Amino acid sequence: MLRVRAYTDIAWNEETLQLLRENAATGLVFDNLDTLFGYAIVSEQVVIANEAMNHPMARGISHGHPPLNSFLGIPFHHGNKLTGLIGLANCPVGYSQEVVEFLEPLVTTCGILAYSWRMSEEQKRADFLQEQAERQQQLVEFSQKLAHDLNNLLTVTLTTADTSLISDPPSMAREDIERIQLATTRAAELTQKILSIAGNNTIDRKTVRVARILGEVETICLPIIPENIALRILAEDNLPCVLADPLSLQQALTNLVFNSVEALQDSAGTVCVRVETLREEKLKIEVEDDDYKASKITNPFSVTRAQLIPDDDGEYFRNWRPEIESPDDIWKEVVKVTKLPGVTSAPKLQPIETRLVMLQTGMRAPMGIKVKGQDLKEIEAFGVQLEDILKQAEGVKEEAVFADRIVGKPYLLIDIDRERLARYGITIEQVQQVIQVSVGGMVLSQTVEGRERYGIRVRYPRELRANPNDG
Repeated sequence: MLRVRAYTDIAWNEETLQLLRENAATGLVFDNLDTLFGYAIVSEQVVIANEAMNHPMARGISHGHPPLNSFLGIPFHHGNKLTGLIGLANCPVGYSQEVVEFLEPLVTTCGILAYSWRMSEEQKRADFLQEQAERQQQLVEFSQKLAHDLNNLLTVTLTTADTSLISDPPSMAREDIERIQLATTRAAELTQKILSIAGNNTIDRKTVRVARILGEVETICLPIIPENIALRILAEDNLPCVLADPLSLQQALTNLVFNSVEALQDSAGTVCVRVETLREEKLKIEVEDDDYKASKITNPFSVTRAQLIPDDDGEYFRNWRPEIESPDDIWKEVVKVTKLPGVTSAPKLQPIETRLVMLQTGMRAPMGIKVKGQDLKEIEAFGVQLEDILKQAEGVKEEAVFADRIVGKPYLLIDIDRERLARYGITIEQVQQVIQVSVGGMVLSQTVEGRERYGIRVRYPRELRANPNDG
């Protein structure tokens, strides 16, 4: 699509003249670019057609249109981006490359002006969208604040209606109260929908006096709470100010108090709002009732039968298998499945701590005994006897005691005769490389089998390396 914003009077009848006048402010729009004029835009190249009607891209002219004898289309850019086009037609002497070069300063200027104008329009649009977003945000915040206030008022009205029905009023008054109750319930549902829609906006945090919020909550709740339920607010005299959303804080505390009142149902009790200062500008607020205190499990490892949740089949609710009754039982299962020959067990120790212990002491356990001596066999024999003794010690798990086996591993000691090597001009490094390849083997290359990689190890066959004297 091409929008032409600057043009001379190209009208050839009343109809086209009216079209130009109607689009003078917004510009003419050309949807069809399959023309000589559109070809200069699509190709982004200069088009010189002194015989315009015979050009391969010529598609004719409209009925009544003046003759098109010659045409010059010059696209202009800003950087590498096409920003516009200059179109000239019907020059008596035609157009040439010299005309294009003569107009080059003008074309460059047009590119800069077009780009600047476009950036200005985009900035205006961005400012407009920003203004619309700010207005919408203000509307959302206003709706949320209004919904919070309405919700508090409706809660008071609905609770008052419920209390009035309990007192067994006359039939005529009962009908009026029930209508009020129905209308209030419907209004409360609509208010909750407004809160859910407006709840996605950012919280308006400001410095709040918590004592004032607690007073407002007490003023709202006291007329509604039944006489058999007491509301107590336990707080220090000089509470610090905190950074919070006052409306959200008030609504949350009010809802928590009402939930506690409903939990007590018809029984007498106390709803307590407790405020505790943790540190400067940070408070801890708890709302609890007598029913919550009775059901609260303070220590999860001292659960009684009365606190367990019964199952439909008569079994108490559990998260673990029947044999798991304590955290130590979990570690016992871990040790059982990790018990492998020649590998230490998995005692109750965190991985990072284990690594630090290994680096500091050279032992793979948080506690160990180092045995030193002149003979490896005696050291190993003493270690095995010590292992049996420690397994019987009180407070030590058998699975966690393990003595390292240091004897019985194959070692080959090769004494290289340096004088004989020197006679043949062979270095120690060359001999060691041959020994490494022949006895231990060396990876010389790699084979690729799909996504798998395997090293190609080369060494002497077994019959040539089985006896140390074969060398």
